[in-house]
Amino acid sequence: MMLKPPSTMPKPSPKFSALKLPIMSLERSSRSVDEDINSRMVVSSKEVIKGDEPTGLINLYRKHFAPDSTGDLSGVDAIYMHNNKLMFVEFKNSPSKNVNKIQVQQKILHSLLVCQDIFNLNISYMRENAIYVVVYRTESIPQDNSHRDDISIRKNIKKTVRFNLSSLKSTYLLDVRTIGVQEFTDLFT
Repeated sequence: MMLKPPSTMPKPSPKFSALKLPIMSLERSSRSVDEDINSRMVVSSKEVIKGDEPTGLINLYRKHFAPDSTGDLSGVDAIYMHNNKLMFVEFKNSPSKNVNKIQVQQKILHSLLVCQDIFNLNISYMRENAIYVVVYRTESIPQDNSHRDDISIRKNIKKTVRFNLSSLKSTYLLDVRTIGVQEFTDLFT
């Protein structure tokens, strides 16, 4: 579904005014592309810009500027505004030990560059207003999928940034968080 961006999002720069931003619910963006509704990680109707699906912002950008490119441009799953901050969210439907560190680093860097170009934002804006959140399962996923919504709540919230992402904070982003599903739901939906 193609809609206009949520009113709180920065507006595309004039050179991208014809680009139709792909909008979807946060819930839909939290599902694995090849899985059904049971793979969702959050329940939220909040509208977000779809980032990394075949019809997502990153691929629209690639088609616009490099239609013959076969490079590894990838992006985060969701981009939206929350409390006047630009949120970049990557959902990993697995425990943190199974998350590919290089992939989550590339996704935010590619997303930052694309958003800076489309929305005419500079790195100073990102450093003061952008937050990257990687959301992962805090426990193993049962094979029968019967416990998908029964995720353990972390009682001692650690501020540890996983996946070698801490160097991005203050250099490119206001904040970087690597958190479980329940903490994400409590803080950012």
